[in-house]
Amino acid sequence: MSRSGQFDPRAEYVVHTDRAAIHRRHGGILAVHGVLGAAVVAAIIWFEAQDLGPLSTLPMLIILVGQIFQLSWHSFIYGSRVAISEPLTLNHRGFAMNTAAGRMEVPWEAVTGIAIRRRLRYRMLVLQLHPAAMPGSPGVETDITPSDWKRLQRYGGPMLGEKGIRENLADIIAAVDDFSQGRVPVRS
Repeated sequence: MSRSGQFDPRAEYVVHTDRAAIHRRHGGILAVHGVLGAAVVAAIIWFEAQDLGPLSTLPMLIILVGQIFQLSWHSFIYGSRVAISEPLTLNHRGFAMNTAAGRMEVPWEAVTGIAIRRRLRYRMLVLQLHPAAMPGSPGVETDITPSDWKRLQRYGGPMLGEKGIRENLADIIAAVDDFSQGRVPVRS
């Protein structure tokens, strides 16, 4: 029986992606980088038409490479966030999380706490893992590469941003508390 009676321990609590919020957040970023990239191309064409020499276009080419990188990176993030329909699933055994790097299933025994962090204006839920929790340890099932797992641990654990999900963070924290039977503390 769950502690507050709100969640059935035999059930699952599934966090869903809010695709409209993701479109709103990333659509503007992609549009700005696309317009800036087009402006840089126009500037390169103008410099070439002025016949100022190849060194005059070099700064614009460097900026264009940066814009192409930014556009590619944000497109990858946007596509990977939209493709994941259920980023987090909680049950009495632990949690399962789908990320761009892969899927992980971690038991509650390997979770040391939950923290809410801020990135700019947005809050992020961080499921802090025990340092010994890694692919191959008891109960941990994942297809995430060891290098991605190390980076995940370096950032404090898997993170879930509040901007692209339908459920609010308070409900997720309450579900973690119920499903873990109070074993996972909330940290600031």
